[in-house]
Amino acid sequence: MLQLDHRWDSNAWEAKLSTEGSWVHGTQDAIAYTQTLNRHLFQRPDAKDVTYDPTLTSLSGPGATWKIGRMGETKHWRFGFGGDMRSPGLELVEVGNLAGAISAAFPTQISPGVPSLKNSDS
Repeated sequence: MLQLDHRWDSNAWEAKLSTEGSWVHGTQDAIAYTQTLNRHLFQRPDAKDVTYDPTLTSLSGPGATWKIGRMGETKHWRFGFGGDMRSPGLELVEVGNLAGAISAAFPTQISPGVPSLKNSDS
């Protein structure tokens, strides 16, 4: 797993990147079962990017999440955009992530800025 986070302009702007990957191995029966679970669906008849293979003994895949925007301390509008990608072979159940079998999302966020509360002596 790799995580990068960078803020600039007095923490007003932010860029984040997070990547992950997995490699699981087991018997042919165990990996065949894993391929047919709802979070993978390798056996779908409409699947053009994956193929169900009952002879595999391992499964692997990458994933990434990213966002960039003016999301920090600002008195003006906050905004940002990003994305999320999970490949069909990514198996993150062991770490509690039940993302979709094949997913990609591009969230956009816009909200009014709220001035940070600063302690003043006056």
